[in-house]
Parts: sequence; structure tokens; C-alpha cells
Amino acid sequence: MNKTSKNIDIVIIGSTSYIAKSYIKKTIDELSPECHINFHLFSRLEPSTNIFENEPRSVNFTLMNYQIDILCPKEIENCLQKIEKIDKALLFQGSLTDNEKSTNLNYLREQVDVNLTSYILWSEKIVKFFEKQTFGHLILIGSVAGDRARKKNYIYGTSKASIEFYIKGLNHRFFSYKEVFFTLVKPGLIDTPMTKDFEKGFIWSTADKVAEDITKAIKRKKFLVYTPNYWRFIMFVIRNLPNIIFNRTNF
Repeated sequence: MNKTSKNIDIVIIGSTSYIAKSYIKKTIDELSPECHINFHLFSRLEPSTNIFENEPRSVNFTLMNYQIDILCPKEIENCLQKIEKIDKALLFQGSLTDNEKSTNLNYLREQVDVNLTSYILWSEKIVKFFEKQTFGHLILIGSVAGDRARKKNYIYGTSKASIEFYIKGLNHRFFSYKEVFFTLVKPGLIDTPMTKDFEKGFIWSTADKVAEDITKAIKRKKFLVYTPNYWRFIMFVIRNLPNIIFNRTNF
């Protein structure tokens, strides 16, 4: 790496998700020659990096992979201690909760832990970097499911709604830090392995589209982004339906 290169450190949790992979590839593709990115990739699953190794600008980035228990405080502490600074941190981990299995309390606890607890554990450690550095950008993946409780996914939606409440608190806490930013991403229906059993329709989108919108939101320092953007209008209608109407729906 050239000594004049700008060194950027990006932390990604849930790095094996399709949206995370799309974001990494897009970031690499748009990387300017004077920049070098260190990707610190954390996942519960064994990482697969071969899809990135043949990128044309591979000399300009480094992939550091960690397969860890993303809910273990000790492992979180140990991994983050190896990092000197964090410019951006993106949390992609998640699991689409099956309400029919929620009577199994072990399953239910695992779902809530992955979809909510892990976000808070990682974020609280990451913002400690931001406090010390006085800069940084944290991006959390929420969902349109968190905008209004629905019978088909209210447990999953509860975690996503809680993430929105949490990141709003962080945004308030760091208001006086002019170079610390937070972004909440709310994807709609995305065609990924997590939704492989769903019947797809015209309002479905792709991981690549979500990655593109995340990249734009980061550049613009936006706090909230629906992706694709038409979900902003769909959810406006759904949020504002009177209960007497909404409770008779079946979606």
C-alpha cells in the first residue's frame, strides 16, 4: 500500500449475509486508487471470501475474517481490541422468526438475541470507539416489519422496532459530536435465502439494490432510509390505517 493512501477501517457484523456481501462488493468496486480499506468481517458462520478475491482492485483492500459467537461479550471484547479505529460499522446479522415456532422458548430467546440483543452488544462497544475518536458512522439494519405490528411477524417486528428506538437514543446521545453519524436502514421484501420460501411479487427487491441504497445513505449521512424507497409510501399508508380496518387485514 502506498504511504499516501487513505486507510479506512470498516467493521461488518453478519458478513456472510447476502446484503453484506453485496455491500462489500459495491464498496470495493467504487474504491478510489488512493484509498485502502481494511474490512473486519465477523460472522457466526464460516466465512467465504473467494467471491471478493478476484475483484480488479484487490490490492486496495484487506479482508480479515472472524468466525465468532456474536452474542458472547468476551469474544466481542477480544475481537474489537484488535482494531485500532473504526470509520464505519455495519450490522447485518438477523434471522426471520417463525411465529409458529415461538412456543419453543429456547428458539424464541435465540431469535430475540440474534435480532436485537446482538445489535445492542456490538453497538455499545463500537460507539466507545466513536467517543474516543470523535468520528465514525454506525449503520444498523432494521426492517419495515418494525413499523407496525402484524400477526404474521410481530416477534421479528418487535426486535426491529426496538432497534429503531435504540438507534434514536444513540443519535440523541451523540448529537454534539459533529463527525459521528447513525443510519437506520429499513429494507422491504428482499429476495435472499432468508426468504426463499416466500412467493415473490412485483414489490420484491434484491440484495444489490439494498446495498446500493445503503451506500448512498452513508454518503449523504442520512439517518433513515427505506429501501427500495417506495416502501416509505407503502408503510406510511399501513402505519396510518385505523385499527378497525387494519385488524381485518390478513397481511
